[in-house]
Amino acid sequence: MSAFKGVVIGSVCSMVVLVAANALAGTGVGGIFNLGQTNSANQTSTLTGASNGAQLQVTNTASGQNAIVAKSAGGTGVVAAGGVGTGVAATGDSLGGSFSSPNIGLHVSGPNDGVQASATGLNKSGVYAHHDGATFGYGVFAHSDNGPALGLNVSSGQPPMSVNSSALVKGLNADMVDGVGLTPAGTLPAKVIPPTTAGYAIYYDCPVWGTGSCPLLPVDGSELKATLPHLPPGSYALVGKVNLEDETPKTGILAGEVVRCRVDAGGDYDTTEETVGFDTGEQGASTFGLEVVHTFTSSDSATIGCELPGATPGDPSPTSKAIIINLKLIAIKLDSLQNTGVTPN
Repeated sequence: MSAFKGVVIGSVCSMVVLVAANALAGTGVGGIFNLGQTNSANQTSTLTGASNGAQLQVTNTASGQNAIVAKSAGGTGVVAAGGVGTGVAATGDSLGGSFSSPNIGLHVSGPNDGVQASATGLNKSGVYAHHDGATFGYGVFAHSDNGPALGLNVSSGQPPMSVNSSALVKGLNADMVDGVGLTPAGTLPAKVIPPTTAGYAIYYDCPVWGTGSCPLLPVDGSELKATLPHLPPGSYALVGKVNLEDETPKTGILAGEVVRCRVDAGGDYDTTEETVGFDTGEQGASTFGLEVVHTFTSSDSATIGCELPGATPGDPSPTSKAIIINLKLIAIKLDSLQNTGVTPN
């Protein structure tokens, strides 16, 4: 009887040892998860509950070591879904992703922001991304099916970006660089014209030259002019041009005549005076170019015209036959105007 008891006790002890050994291995569906051991199961393990804190918390106090490592043979290492909250919340250097091509280190999808990150340390970034591979790749690649791929929003007075390279960005279309527009040749102009808001113009073209229908300059010294009316208040750049010819070509009747043309805008004016040399046998012609800037405080007008300053008022036998072939006056309204006097040297 004692021998039988010994056999039974020995068998029971062996079974306990075998069961304990099986538990320590943590193998198979329904097996016990054992800390400090390798556990394996070919089914999904689920942890569900309604705790007031985190459902699972892992802390590694060893310096420089990971708290959790997730690996996948071809899928995603960690999939996190937060419902109406955050799928993954990480502070410090607590979230990292690495991959071997063609897999993905971190994959995030959802109706809200895919990744939201912030940093408070000096010279630290909310998101710091870099590509260290030996082949071509992007530190950050952004794509959008609807809208810009990249949006930059900064506080007032802060630049939207900073770069450490002067290399040309191919395909970049920029209308202004440092507030300066580019000329067609791609070089910066010496002076930038302020943006325009409106333009006004008048013109005259002699309908049939040589038939006496073109206007003659008065021989009494008065000005023959045209008016650009109803200019709204504001700053303007005005550009004018007048073309003069001899009414009777090749007769020399205008030889040595002095002609003065002028653009006037509220007291600011530009004038050009020229001795025309329409000698006998020449097809006499002369062009006058004029520019002026002015700021109107109320609605006003500008004029362009020409005169014969050497003419004698009331001369009963005028000899001048200078005619206006065409003229144009353009007023360009500016957002702002800075007119600075200088001394040539």
